[in-house]
Amino acid sequence: MSINQLAALIGKVTGSSSPVNHLSYEEAYGPGFEDMQRRVPCVEKLERLVHYRPSTSLEAVVRRVVDYEWVRMPKRAMAMAV
Repeated sequence: MSINQLAALIGKVTGSSSPVNHLSYEEAYGPGFEDMQRRVPCVEKLERLVHYRPSTSLEAVVRRVVDYEWVRMPKRAMAMAV
């Protein structure tokens, strides 16, 4: 899944119509930041090595995180106002 696909999934789950802004690494992380060029996680290798296969879909995980953060948001906003 690409970052753009993940952003679209998050938009779908949250019902957001916010645009996705593309930034360069330098804009996002500052000059000199280095990161690997490409990540290709392999679930099959995980299963083979530790006999585990994820059973929760990415969309379900995103929904759980969004639900958790929405519950926490008012508390966070109140703490910032103090």
